[in-house]
Amino acid sequence: YPLWAITSTAEGGLAWSPAQVGFTQMLGGPMLLLGNLVLLPALRRRIPSSLALQRFAICAMAIPGFALFPLAAACCAGDDGAATLAVLPVFFLRITSVGLIFTLSF
Repeated sequence: YPLWAITSTAEGGLAWSPAQVGFTQMLGGPMLLLGNLVLLPALRRRIPSSLALQRFAICAMAIPGFALFPLAAACCAGDDGAATLAVLPVFFLRITSVGLIFTLSF
């Protein structure tokens, strides 16, 4: 993610500064905390099996979370505010999905 965000818009990136990338990375901690404290208990009530929940996290959260990043460049390259707003929900999916999968492994 950081290398893609720093890459120029001509090459498919967002042309962000290291500060912008750092800001979004800094938000990853609260997103992971929110995912483990709010999202995981809610999903556990609906999907009691750990294996089924891991599969859900992979299919419904991780794959879209990694695959949708290029859309932010396609729709919002050059507009830092819009790109940040486009990246954050996708980043939330990516961070929380990996966190849920890792947490359910133990």
